[in-house]
Amino acid sequence: MKWEVDVLGDQTDLRLLQKAFSSDEFYLSEENGKFVLWSRAFEDLNDAAAVRTRAAELVASLSGASRALLGAQQSLTVGGVTLVREDGTKNYFLVVEPATMRIRGMPVTLRVTRADGTVEEQNPADPVREWLDVAVRNPAVAKALRLRDKGGLDWVELYRLYEVIESDTPQSEIVRSAWATKGEIRRFKHTANSPAALGDHARHGKERNLPPNDPMDHSCARSLVGRILEQWISAKTTRHAP
Repeated sequence: MKWEVDVLGDQTDLRLLQKAFSSDEFYLSEENGKFVLWSRAFEDLNDAAAVRTRAAELVASLSGASRALLGAQQSLTVGGVTLVREDGTKNYFLVVEPATMRIRGMPVTLRVTRADGTVEEQNPADPVREWLDVAVRNPAVAKALRLRDKGGLDWVELYRLYEVIESDTPQSEIVRSAWATKGEIRRFKHTANSPAALGDHARHGKERNLPPNDPMDHSCARSLVGRILEQWISAKTTRHAP
């Protein structure tokens, strides 16, 4: 028997992920207009509810990775669960979800034609395979990707995401690895904590230090934390860290 789970979300994102997402541990495929996730993690589970719970954990990480790598605007969610029997018959366990429609440009896929005529295609979703492998084994990465799946990423959410990374990799190592400068991190933290700079959007309710002379704007803060997140996870995939 085999369990499969429907994944709901933006069709552009799912098609990009599908191109990059096939391994012995997971695969994402399109079947009859819907996207289906299989994972080896489902094999020892005995009921649809348990499969859906485990799938929700995987899809949360996948959704956060999609936000970080593809600029996704919509979260991925889990839909129905299917039990595929050895004789090919299927049992469906359906969950009804509201439908939405969005129009969005496709992220760029880089295609390089070499002098010998061979073609190399780089899909922006390619790193997702390794990111999900790391998230399954590393709770800090899984939590960071869940937090990254927050659409707005206000100052409090950005700071919380940064703290998850810093709890795993100290600031000194972040700076030494050239993911960010000490000045950028200090300016980000100072701005995020300052009611004088951010008003009601600040982490703190009262000013605990002098306000920043040059507050960081929100787009720069998102870019900074996003860069650190990508470099942090990429380093773990390179090291094959648990």
